[in-house]
Parts: sequence; C-alpha cells; structure tokens
Amino acid sequence: MNRIKKNIWAFGLLVFLIIGSTLAIKEATADQDGYDLELDIIDAFYGDFDQDRIEDDIRVIAILDADFNGEIFSLLTLDIELPSGKVFHFTFQVSFYSSEDSVNIITFTTYNTATESGWYIATVSGYFLIDGYFYYLMDSMIFDPPESDGEGDPSGIVEIKSSG
Repeated sequence: MNRIKKNIWAFGLLVFLIIGSTLAIKEATADQDGYDLELDIIDAFYGDFDQDRIEDDIRVIAILDADFNGEIFSLLTLDIELPSGKVFHFTFQVSFYSSEDSVNIITFTTYNTATESGWYIATVSGYFLIDGYFYYLMDSMIFDPPESDGEGDPSGIVEIKSSG
C-alpha cells in the first residue's frame, strides 16, 4: 500500500512538472499580469515538536503574500543545510485558496533534523501555478539551533493558513 501511495505522489509530481514546463512559455512577472507575489521566511527555530523529549526538530515559518483571488497550485521545497554541509531536502505538493491581499502563512516542521551545533541555513522555494502563469520564488534564513543527539529518521510536514 505504501508503494502505491509513493507511485501516486510521483505521478502527481510528474504531471505538475509537465504542465509547468509547458506553461513556462507563459511565465510572467507581476508587471505583466498584475499579480504581486512575495515569499519571505520570517522565522526559523528549533524545539521538541515531536514530543520525544529531544530538541532536535526545526520549524520554519514563511509568508506568501499573494495579490490573487483563487486557487494556487504549488510545489514547495524546504532545504535545511547543516553546518557540516549535509542537506535535508523536503518537497511538498499542495494547493490552497487565496483571496486578494491575503497573507498565507506556511509553516514547515521537520523532525530529527537539528543534529549538529553551528549555523544552519533554511531555504524555502516554490513553483506556483496561478491563473495559468508560472512563478518561482525563494528565500533563505540563517539560524543556530543547539547541539543535540537526535534519534529517528528525518521527516517533515507543511501547514498553510490563509487570512485576508
């Protein structure tokens, strides 16, 4: 059953990329189509979010300002680069509704990823398909979680809340 879910997810990702690549010809800027989009990381910090009593989890909060009224399809990625250079890469395929002048809060939570002391780099990027136009946005933030002996495999979730 798990293999079927992976195949369905991979197929959905493939369809998204094919549609996106064919629409790349229509790629537009805010000046061309009137939409104003901005993606900013506002916070990145560590904690014990999986309640295993080890502060080895990371939460990254980003805001997508979208001057658009309707459904947004997106392929979001979160990269967590550790001080050693090791990178945890998380990809999420999501769609959500946005209203004009809305603020969409995107919260990424990763588990068992804060495993080294030193400076971390969180990078959020996304391909957004909005009203037939394809956008790419990215932002990064440097932060410093503590040293911790994490247990378990790295994993992550994403949550999107829209207000406006």
